Amino acid sequence: MKKIIVPVFLFLFLVNVYTFISNINLGDKITYYEKETKRLAQENQDLETKVFAVDSLRYASSLAEGLNFTKRAQPVYLDNLKYAYNQ
Repeated sequence: MKKIIVPVFLFLFLVNVYTFISNINLGDKITYYEKETKRLAQENQDLETKVFAVDSLRYASSLAEGLNFTKRAQPVYLDNLKYAYNQ
């Protein structure tokens, strides 16, 4: 009976060590993929923001062309006081 118990315990111990090491490796892989997922999600968010900005500018540009707003307005500055004095 003793001859059977010692090899069985040794086998179970080795299986336990193998399982422990495998779990450590799987944990490292899970951590890597979680970081990669977060990085890709942030990159996706940045790219979506850029696409929306470009799309919004294109939409505004096409709308402005449709309303004949193709030239930029020239601002009038009040540095010259003749406008303030109404001369």
